[in-house]
Amino acid sequence: MLKSNIISLSNVKLARQYLYDLLAARIDAKGRQWLDAKIEQLVREYSERDFYLSFNLIPRFTGKQPLALNTIEKQKMEKLRDGLDLSHWTVDQVGRNLILLYIPFDDLEFYKNTLKNLFETAGVDELVALYAGLPLSPLGEALNDRASEGIRTNMTAVFDAMALNNPYPRDYFNDVAWNQMVLKAFFMERPVYRISGIEDRHNEKLAGMISDYAHERWAAGRITMPEMWRAIGPFVNDAVLADLHRMLEDPDALQQQAAALACHNSGSERAKTLLLNHPDLKDHLENHAINWNKIGIEWERRQYEKKTLYE
Repeated sequence: MLKSNIISLSNVKLARQYLYDLLAARIDAKGRQWLDAKIEQLVREYSERDFYLSFNLIPRFTGKQPLALNTIEKQKMEKLRDGLDLSHWTVDQVGRNLILLYIPFDDLEFYKNTLKNLFETAGVDELVALYAGLPLSPLGEALNDRASEGIRTNMTAVFDAMALNNPYPRDYFNDVAWNQMVLKAFFMERPVYRISGIEDRHNEKLAGMISDYAHERWAAGRITMPEMWRAIGPFVNDAVLADLHRMLEDPDALQQQAAALACHNSGSERAKTLLLNHPDLKDHLENHAINWNKIGIEWERRQYEKKTLYE
């Protein structure tokens, strides 16, 4: 668990201002007037009724269009919270998370109960906003149990909100929860390159779980996601070495690239020796033409095209 540059009670005002500025640049005068009135009301005299009503009504006044951050907004985002990535957010998600930052933080039980009520009554769009916004909470560590619920769901949009582009798991999940999340991302065929901290939280237990899963897929005559080898590569043993050899001989170039990168990044001389029989791949690696993000993006593109073909 890394816990770097988290939102603290002392910089909640900065987070509020950042989210407010994002909204103000994207909603009309009527929406800003409504938002200003609701915030003023919550600051002057917090009421649960006003809070819940404001949270529910946000999309009516903001719309649900993609956020589409500009360069300056991205730079401010990166300074506000390490690993925070709003590139897949919508405007109403920003609004809902802004309202969340006006729940009183001085009473932990009250705060947790308020969020509990929201999570238990939320629709899918609201759940997405709640899980995606957890890294903005100044009491984030206290919400670990709730965050873990987000990786147990079978709703793809909700799982993605917790697992992808979200630094909360990287910073707060223990290895058990982290491994469960990453393995499920492979099971659901989600874009693993978008998991914040995927390179920082490698562990041998996870590598073994993913290796077992890869063998299950092969036994069923199914292909494996190339990014699986991102987590397995640092822990090469004889069984993994045989798997990498198999992948290097695979007719799919993307599988070959993944195996080559796993060999290249491993500490195993035997794995690196495998690359000598594949000089073209070795040259691509040395010229930095292959990396895990490129492999992940290409796999995601292929999956999107396949899905579109059958729709």
